[in-house]
Amino acid sequence: MLKTQKHLDVHAGLGVQCLNKEVFMPRIKPKRTVSGTDEWKCSTCGEWLSREGFYTEKRNPQGIKSQCKRCHCKTAVESRDKEVSRKRNRKWMRESGYKQRPEVAERERRRSAERRKNEPEKYTAMSALNNAVRGGRVKKPAACYRCGVIDVKLQGHHSDYNKPFDVVWLCPGCHAALHRGVWAYTFELCGRDE
Repeated sequence: MLKTQKHLDVHAGLGVQCLNKEVFMPRIKPKRTVSGTDEWKCSTCGEWLSREGFYTEKRNPQGIKSQCKRCHCKTAVESRDKEVSRKRNRKWMRESGYKQRPEVAERERRRSAERRKNEPEKYTAMSALNNAVRGGRVKKPAACYRCGVIDVKLQGHHSDYNKPFDVVWLCPGCHAALHRGVWAYTFELCGRDE
């Protein structure tokens, strides 16, 4: 929150002087006093705790973090989980319009051209399958083979590019997990003979 010079005297010591004579006022953490002890509210769980319930933070005017120790540890563990990070990154990319940026679109076009040149059997199989789906010769199922999610654009996974119509239909998340090795797929699982 930006305040003018006259607010500096009111909030003595809390404001940071800026070059343009405006003052940046940090947000003050909610505080209450119960039985003579000060308590602060965790920004995540909303629980009121004493100073010992929070980690220290030098940049904060109160000298404590906004999250309690339990919520901070939980967030730290979640941030190390690769799946959670992927989901958060996918959400950011969707909301920010990242793929519509000109430099990103150009980079994707170059990569696609390189893939077509370096892996012609993949490109041929994908093209044959896409043409068959468009022509009505191959029907996409309504749900993902692995998780059963509906109302998503399913992708065909080829286990053998010499058989372009022999695919398993997966949602983008399951398809990426399959390629990362999170789960394994065999033709015996879906009742096909290879």
